[in-house]
Amino acid sequence: MARAKTVSDIIDGDVELVATGFTFTEGPIWHPDGYLIFSDPGDHKQYRVVPGEMPVLIREGESPDGSTLDIDGRLITCDQAGRKVVVVDPVDGSIEVLVDNYQGKKMNMCNDIVGKSDGSLYFSDPEAQLTGDQKEIGINALYKLATDGELTMIADDIKYPNGVAFSPDESLLYAVDTRPDPHVKVYDVQPDGTLANSRRFAEMPYITTLAPGSFTHTVSKKARPAHEASGVPDGIKVDVEGRVYCTGTGGTLVWEDDGAFLGVISTPELPANCCFGDVDDRTLYICSRTSVYRVRMTTPGCPVPRR
Repeated sequence: MARAKTVSDIIDGDVELVATGFTFTEGPIWHPDGYLIFSDPGDHKQYRVVPGEMPVLIREGESPDGSTLDIDGRLITCDQAGRKVVVVDPVDGSIEVLVDNYQGKKMNMCNDIVGKSDGSLYFSDPEAQLTGDQKEIGINALYKLATDGELTMIADDIKYPNGVAFSPDESLLYAVDTRPDPHVKVYDVQPDGTLANSRRFAEMPYITTLAPGSFTHTVSKKARPAHEASGVPDGIKVDVEGRVYCTGTGGTLVWEDDGAFLGVISTPELPANCCFGDVDDRTLYICSRTSVYRVRMTTPGCPVPRR
């Protein structure tokens, strides 16, 4: 496939509204049964929606956030307020706890998660709004959960770990560092699943002072509405060509795998997370504040690993 010159080269349609009326949408994942699952952590709820139909409430409680499917097709979700990673039944909302502590200490606020083809799960665990004695582990970190249940801390050099995603061949793990130095990290994935060679992949500076009217986006160098300046790097996904998509200030930012910046996918509201879906994995679903949007792309996203 030819290398893209700008983000418009990989967009194959207009941005469309999927669902709206929520508090703060997050954590989307496409289910192979034909529906999108997403969270509303601000309202402590998790939903599923068939595009074109009304969303259906799966469950409520404990601020569900990022989700993925494991290699057996189970829905795996990070519960921020519950400080754990759980298996969720997408029909009746029942849960099974996978992780709620590290070496006997309660997890921080599990945020986002991605599955690997060997069945292991990788997730971020920022301290976020925890204070004082709530910080039992005392470290912001990334973790690997093996299929046998062994939990390993695999990176502690990240100040506010957020979105996580693998490269197409799983040789790289991308991780978003949201605050106070917003950027995307990338690690080499070792044969045993641990991480090495931490380095900065892309800068994602945000604007802390709102100017009247508009501001100049620090990465795209284009003018954007002032209300978008508060956006922070958050969710991250990768397509089959290795391009990296990360939600942040002004929209969803896209880079080639060598770090060349392609541009911003704009949505009517600031995005927090995204995923690829539909039967061909060519629709990018974008959770943006009170709504979920979608846009067709020319390139499929990396498929969720399955047995």
